[in-house]
Amino acid sequence: MTRHASSDDLLTRPAAWGVAGAACVALVAIGYLFLDQPLSRFAHDVIGRHESVRIFQSYPQYLALLSVVLITVLGLVRLFRGELGRLPRTAFAGSLSLICASAIGNHLKYVFGRTWPETYIHNNPSFIQDGVYGFFWFHGGEGWASFPSGHTLAAMSFLMVPAIAYPKVRVACRLLVLLEALALWAQNYHFFSDIVAGAFLGGAVALVTARLMGLDGRTAR
Repeated sequence: MTRHASSDDLLTRPAAWGVAGAACVALVAIGYLFLDQPLSRFAHDVIGRHESVRIFQSYPQYLALLSVVLITVLGLVRLFRGELGRLPRTAFAGSLSLICASAIGNHLKYVFGRTWPETYIHNNPSFIQDGVYGFFWFHGGEGWASFPSGHTLAAMSFLMVPAIAYPKVRVACRLLVLLEALALWAQNYHFFSDIVAGAFLGGAVALVTARLMGLDGRTAR
């Protein structure tokens, strides 16, 4: 009997990755041309920055610190005690995913050299203050590091691993990523297209890492 391909099976096919990559590029292009500037102005003029949503914007930086601790401790446990159980293996994979995704993202920030929506890093040129908007390829520097969003990349790369390994927490993980993305936009820390690119890259790295670690959601317990 022929077995129908599941959505998980489709994600391992090159064509599916190509379609997803093309969709990401299209969304980034649409955002850059039509959405980034009006959404940034709206966030600045209408919403403003509120402490009530800051926790959702900032929690990925704590995930980064947690990942360093987890990958060190669990690596030593694996070295001296043998195989890890499914839950610690998931924690290790999420940490590895975040660290790898962040390294890739940092190199891409240098390549794209995009300016930020607002000025808050060493008087950096920005869209709101100076009307500077665009990509300045291979520019380098903190003021030209808006694309892709590092916070969204970190949240997605870490949280999508347990979402794959344990389908019961998938909705909660996705909600946390969504809240982080909305908080970034609402506080005007990133353009829409920055967030899209960070989410796609983080999700891609998480999926690859979970597969390599054998964390298929269909076998979760």
